[in-house]
Amino acid sequence: MWAQEGWGELASSPLHPRLADPVTVLAFDALEEGLWAGTDGGVVAELVCPALDRYCSVPAGGPVVDLCSLGESVVSLSAYELTVNASGGAPRLSWADDVGDLAAMALETRSTRMVLGRAGGGLTLFDLKLGKPVGSVDTGGRGVVALCGPTSRGALVMGSSDGYLTLLDPRSGYKPEQSLLANAGGFAALDARGDLVAATGFVNRMGRLVLDTYAKVFDVRMAPRMLASVPFAAGPSLLRFHPRISGTLLLASASGVFTLADAQGLSPTAMYQVETEGDMLTSVAISSSGECLAFGGSGGYVHLWAPTHDPAVNQIRQALVLPEPHTTLVSLSEEDPLCLAPTYFPMDASGLLSDVEPFESVAVGLPPRVVDATLLKSMRQSDFVGYIHNPHFQRGAPYGAATRAAAAQRNQRVQPRPGLRELEEARAERARRRAAAGGVMLPGRYKRVRIKQQQGVRFEEFDFSYYNRTPFTGLENDLANCYTNALLQVLFFCPPMRDALMRHVPEPSAEFSLTCEMSLLFRMLATAASGTVCQAANLLRALRQNKEAAGLGLLEGVKGERAATDIEVEAKKERLLSKRVQSLSRFLLEALNKECVAGGRPSVADAVFGLVQRQRMQCLSRPNRPEQVKEARIFQVDLQYPPPKERPAGGAGCAGGTASTPASAASSPVVRLAAPPSAPPTLALGAASAPGSPDAAAKVAAVVTAAGDASSGAARPSFAELLQGSLKVQGEMRAWFDEEVKYQYVRQTRVPKQLPTVLVINCGLQDREDLCWWQPCTVPAEDSEGRPVVHRRPWLPAAIAVTADPDSWAVSVEQAGTADELLLLPRGSPGAPARDAGAAQAAAAAGIPAGGSRVVYELTAVIAHIRDEDEADEAAESMQEYEGHLVAHIKVPPTYFDAQQQSPAGGTPHTLSRTPSEADAAVPGGAAGSGAAPGGGSAPHTPRLAGASPQEIASLMLPSAGFPAAGAVAAAAAALQRATGSGADGAGTQQAQQQQHLQQQAEQQQQQEHPERTQQQGQPPGQQQQQALSISEAEAIRQASDSLAAAMNSAHSTPPYSRPQRYNWMVFNDFHITPSMPDEVAELYGGQKAPCLLFYTQVEVVRQAAEVPPAQLVPVLSPEGFVALCRMPPLQGPKVRLHKPTFVPLSGAELPQPGSLFALDAEFVAYSPPEKALLRGVEVEARPSRLGLARVSVLRGQGPAKGTACIDDYIKSAEPVYDYLTKFSGLVPGDLDPSRSPHHLTTLKRAYLKLRYLVDCGAVFVGHGLKKDFRMINIIVPPSQIVDTVDLFHAKRSRKLSLRFLASYLLRSSIQEHTHDSIEDAATALRLYDVYQQLVREGAFEAKLQEMYDWGKRFGWEPVIWKDGQPHPAPQAPPLAASSAPPGPAPAGGLGAGHMQQQQHTQQQGYPQQGRGGQQQQRGMHHSEHPYPGGQRGIGRR
Repeated sequence: MWAQEGWGELASSPLHPRLADPVTVLAFDALEEGLWAGTDGGVVAELVCPALDRYCSVPAGGPVVDLCSLGESVVSLSAYELTVNASGGAPRLSWADDVGDLAAMALETRSTRMVLGRAGGGLTLFDLKLGKPVGSVDTGGRGVVALCGPTSRGALVMGSSDGYLTLLDPRSGYKPEQSLLANAGGFAALDARGDLVAATGFVNRMGRLVLDTYAKVFDVRMAPRMLASVPFAAGPSLLRFHPRISGTLLLASASGVFTLADAQGLSPTAMYQVETEGDMLTSVAISSSGECLAFGGSGGYVHLWAPTHDPAVNQIRQALVLPEPHTTLVSLSEEDPLCLAPTYFPMDASGLLSDVEPFESVAVGLPPRVVDATLLKSMRQSDFVGYIHNPHFQRGAPYGAATRAAAAQRNQRVQPRPGLRELEEARAERARRRAAAGGVMLPGRYKRVRIKQQQGVRFEEFDFSYYNRTPFTGLENDLANCYTNALLQVLFFCPPMRDALMRHVPEPSAEFSLTCEMSLLFRMLATAASGTVCQAANLLRALRQNKEAAGLGLLEGVKGERAATDIEVEAKKERLLSKRVQSLSRFLLEALNKECVAGGRPSVADAVFGLVQRQRMQCLSRPNRPEQVKEARIFQVDLQYPPPKERPAGGAGCAGGTASTPASAASSPVVRLAAPPSAPPTLALGAASAPGSPDAAAKVAAVVTAAGDASSGAARPSFAELLQGSLKVQGEMRAWFDEEVKYQYVRQTRVPKQLPTVLVINCGLQDREDLCWWQPCTVPAEDSEGRPVVHRRPWLPAAIAVTADPDSWAVSVEQAGTADELLLLPRGSPGAPARDAGAAQAAAAAGIPAGGSRVVYELTAVIAHIRDEDEADEAAESMQEYEGHLVAHIKVPPTYFDAQQQSPAGGTPHTLSRTPSEADAAVPGGAAGSGAAPGGGSAPHTPRLAGASPQEIASLMLPSAGFPAAGAVAAAAAALQRATGSGADGAGTQQAQQQQHLQQQAEQQQQQEHPERTQQQGQPPGQQQQQALSISEAEAIRQASDSLAAAMNSAHSTPPYSRPQRYNWMVFNDFHITPSMPDEVAELYGGQKAPCLLFYTQVEVVRQAAEVPPAQLVPVLSPEGFVALCRMPPLQGPKVRLHKPTFVPLSGAELPQPGSLFALDAEFVAYSPPEKALLRGVEVEARPSRLGLARVSVLRGQGPAKGTACIDDYIKSAEPVYDYLTKFSGLVPGDLDPSRSPHHLTTLKRAYLKLRYLVDCGAVFVGHGLKKDFRMINIIVPPSQIVDTVDLFHAKRSRKLSLRFLASYLLRSSIQEHTHDSIEDAATALRLYDVYQQLVREGAFEAKLQEMYDWGKRFGWEPVIWKDGQPHPAPQAPPLAASSAPPGPAPAGGLGAGHMQQQQHTQQQGYPQQGRGGQQQQRGMHHSEHPYPGGQRGIGRR
């Protein structure tokens, strides 16, 4: 149809006959008469102009966001890929981006480089000739949405997501220089030509973003300035400059109206309408000749407008020639002579390639060759062929010598990935080599345990209880920044810190308060059931919002997330994990202190960890100047080491060598009776020397001297000496003194004035060489027979005493093996902490000044950095970065065991306390009696709990990796020696007999459980060496395990979970929690375990925590506060027009009581895609999709208003949403944005506190799949308060039924037709619960349940259709319906290729797909149901 002024529609054609993907971008070819188009479905097509016949069509890497014609080729850009295709679709170049936030591109003037803009911020310079990025530019955190130009001066114009227009000069490396706010609501279109830039965008009107009715024109000759506004009443969503007529703009609206207007601001004279048949215009382009206009629609159609019937795309007018059609294949009959031609069959009977099934694996010959990286630098390229000069070529050498020398490099090929068996063999071989070289094996409890993620493997299939048989709760390690787990566990088991945070009442208005989030996390750790796991997701969410944490390098970036500049986060991250956790500890305590001070509350961190320092500055160049004295507060003491030149000789590397006893610690009465795992056997001095004889003393001195000479030969400073030098810091430097004398040479002195309750010490190890200061010390001792021996004791003391005298600027530190040795008064004396006359006299007698103080500390926690040599070697072989992980040694009070076992969510407690034995009951003072504490005092008597057998405890003390550790064997032997050799002769004989009997029983049990050991003993020696473990190693492990188990049954042993013990040391390795011996705390394992942070607690606090149970929880809200929070207006404000309210808040008379019934359902969105990796050829999920709560609905379950919603909160998104999961959540973009959402928006913290209050009040929740909902919401709910319809309508050893199926069969209602609605799902679950109760009352439940399963097995599990009172199966879709769906990328959040293959496999087996709750039953394997991709990873998060 032609318009009166000459412009008319010349042609209209769909890009694809079946696909209706929106046309996102158009670009005319610069050389040929063609038009390039990109679609939202990831297709790039070329059309012949003016007929718009399809010339070629090629797939792209995703939705196409930009096109650039280069003449006979085109560059297409998607979020994850840049592709170059020739005319006709032949691929020329393809480059994949790891981040996936590419949004725009522009071609550099007279160059082969493309400038790529990123939505997350930043520019990437890509060289098309080299085929790789050659640089990057920082945009100051502004996301790029458009790039255009160049202008007449060569600059590019960038449009950012915040509406700013920025000029990028190539002469300055495209650094943003001049900016101007063009559209406050963001850009809709942007174009530049000459010195003019035109833009259109959105404005904020009445609290909503609407399209501006003006197109703004800017002059960029000097600096960007506003030139004119061109009115366009239809709303300009698309614009382009005319290439031939300067100052002319093409403006188009989404409704199809367009015009050509003057850029000076004059109103357009002629308007045109594109007949889109209801589609919206999504793209526009003008040809270089100015004779063709192309419009793309949301329905997949392209419209071509021109003033004549024969327009030209460009001046050259090079026509596109359509290829000849393919010749139709001729069908031959059996009588045709050509059918008698001989058929080729391969000689090796391998078959033809056409016989191979589509998914069958075949051998393809040798793997590809590998070129040495050092040779690639000298590679030269001619066209598409690269060549490298032979580096072995020499003039005058014999012919062929260079070829023979390079044969080894030429024949290198890619090695296949080793399988599981090969990996185990390689680890065993490395272990043998390390043992032969005198190395130390790291026990299995310190190794990092990763959650095995694989397509089709659900969250519930990972057995966390295998790694945690204690009553405590672990933290998962598959989130970014989860290195904080060790520090969080230490703070949780710090009694004053835990009690203060347990009494903290969260503030609903403080959304990202670290104090509140840590308090809620501690509640979850304290109330979780035994063996469960949770995540610190909400605490880490608050940490990610803290700019100071990002500036200090404490955050880790997440691959694939669209949060602000993960590349910058990774660049700023502290690379050394030990330094990162040390900085985190200091930052976290300071942040908690700032939050409490700002809120007018007593500071928790200050009261527990605050150390007040007195600082003095003296002017040395002018002694007559008065000194300056002030006070400061710190939360962490950095341990200062001597200069590197004073390191002990032979201590470098710390592979396990010993060092001589420090001079200051030689007189310490502490003697360790068990050698550490890295220690050599004890040195015996002969049986002829009696204890205390001169010969024995001489021999001990000789052995100690020999051991010292063998290692260092010189005395090292003790830990107390280093700590004393770290507490009193004195240095001379040139610094600012005052306004009068300016900079002078000064002396600064700092001493502690007020000592903290918990002293945090930063070990400050700069490199592995600093571990030489931590080597064990040799000390003389006597064995059980009185012979003099030499033992090694840890350099780190178990107790220290700090005496501070700020008036005289002095401080002293003492160390000992126990705190009782450092106390001024006996342990049981009531006057120890008092300020009476007796205590003052004792203090004066001990040398404490009147204004000073003395505090005795016990070691209660150590955070260590683990660098497993096996994992480091594997990472080096696979060219991956390895940083290790963190573990925490924590001294847990016995009252914490009882508090955890009495948790409301606890269920059956899992404890590892000793089981009473006959030996305990027979021996006075044994485990059945009161016992004695290590320090000589008595421990409180507590009832004994049934637990695991000693053999189970012994198995925890051995490595789980399958290799023997010499340390475990030595520790077990030493424990047995202490247990059997410390009594009188008669008692020792009786214990030896009991030990022999128990050992025989253990051997029989081991032989029954492991018969292969007996078989191996009969094999020839050559075959025995082929086993993963030799017979001697396996026998050593078995004997050590049995001996340790038998020793734990002895009355004089020291088992890890003995109730008479005052404390139990535990190792917290994320969710792998095991007991440990006290000697392991200071072990280094050949440098594989390095201490990072030490926590010393005042002995009074330690002993009080051993007797007083932890503080009880306080409610998070009061009843009045809960009602006020429910009635709080939405975040949009009370005056903003929203949709009709979908809920009525609870009134004061409806406050929940214990047993009150509520129905609940929640919806979630994905904030990041799942991070996947190939592991031994299998695609695994290295990190799951990070889901966040988006909507939660709570309905009344009783009363006159039963079934009505009392809570329906949409959660405001604090970061960009990666995928709204609309199919499963019913949410669309804009629902979680306060400026656009029509729903009742609130913060995550407010919604969480409402649910937390309902749980604490004892409310009972009804829902479908609540177990996973509560895990992702991150609330620990006792099982007695959950009524899950998934479990109610479930038969044993059968599949679980979906909510849609149950609603259609029992309620005869249809739900979830198009999407999910949380109110509808919760109401359906409530009605199903009513039906369940009625069926139970009538006694017909079992019959009805069997009837549903029989129906499903016969007709499928799709919703039922009722006709004439009888159920009928739902009509099945035709088989080809699925194949007609448009191809596209898999939905984010976990529905990747593996999941799609699983669905296809299910359909092939004849099992129909289900909606929410529906699961595939494949060959007897039942999966628990959840509607969200990646929902199997949705565990408790906080």
